Amino acid sequence: DAVKLQDKWSHLNSISQPLPTVHSKPSILIGQDNVSLILTRKVIEGPVNAPVLSWSYLGWAMHGKCAKLNDRIDDDFTLTTFEYDKLHNLVKESFQTDKYGDTPLSETDVRSTDEKRAIDILEQTTMKVGDHYETGLLWKTDDFKFPPSFNNALKRLKTIEKKMEKDKTLQQRYSEKIKDYIEKGYVQKLTNEEASVVTDRTFYLPHFGVVNPNKPEKLRLVFDAAAKSNGISFNDALLSGPDYLNSLPSVLLKFRLGKYAIVGDI
Repeated sequence: DAVKLQDKWSHLNSISQPLPTVHSKPSILIGQDNVSLILTRKVIEGPVNAPVLSWSYLGWAMHGKCAKLNDRIDDDFTLTTFEYDKLHNLVKESFQTDKYGDTPLSETDVRSTDEKRAIDILEQTTMKVGDHYETGLLWKTDDFKFPPSFNNALKRLKTIEKKMEKDKTLQQRYSEKIKDYIEKGYVQKLTNEEASVVTDRTFYLPHFGVVNPNKPEKLRLVFDAAAKSNGISFNDALLSGPDYLNSLPSVLLKFRLGKYAIVGDI
């Protein structure tokens, strides 16, 4: 014990603080977040292989081999274990980063909950109709409800109509574009009865025309799904969908796999 060690090693008697006995139990555990308290400030050494005293702001501590009086050398070990999920996850992520590119990850490992929902909707609703495909909207939730949006869309329409009154060319191109969309089936003209039906999923999309300076004769219609009505836009109700583009780290790693790298733009 400590008394016998002090009898054997005289340098252990140079401090007034009593040393703990062998069977002493720790009263508190201090971690590295309080390193200033446990940092060694002073050291008292004795002969070779003798215990060493170190002083910190918490007092004196003894380190080293504790040889018994019969000169038999015993090693004392202290092991402290605890479960800390956050630290475990950080170390795990570090190992995964080090192995990045060595082992392929399946799509199920990297898809978020929203991406999985979007994929499920696409798989369940996408179908071929005639010579084209149709798919359902990627709703964020099954019970999403839109606030009233008719008045805001009507105000935007009146603004466009005023522009058309001043610009007959714009009026003609706008009308031709709407007719073209109807003929191609992109939009459908509703009857008065159909237009009067309003549900929780009804949203009136404002639209406007855009002209490319390099192609002034061509008008492109933009349906403004980002326009907000009572703080909610049409886009707010939809998922962005899964990202099938190759990530930049993946592209860079693939450039290093073979002797030659080929790039192309489709």
